Amino acid sequence: MYVCVCHAVTESEIREEADEGLASVQELGHCLGVATGCGQCASMAGDILDDQRRSRAGYCRQRDPLPARLSPSPA
Repeated sequence: MYVCVCHAVTESEIREEADEGLASVQELGHCLGVATGCGQCASMAGDILDDQRRSRAGYCRQRDPLPARLSPSPA
């Protein structure tokens, strides 16, 4: 999916840059041109960047509790 239409930047490109260590929309702008045209993509690009960084860190954004039968037994 295209995130930045002005510079034809896709979601997968943003995720790849996050995997390489980019940490801000400003850095994405420097490397890919994101949010340097009309700026409408800045919020979505930031959300994708944050999501990818969390997923790489093993962060689970929304976690359902384990069913009682699968929960660890108290010691």
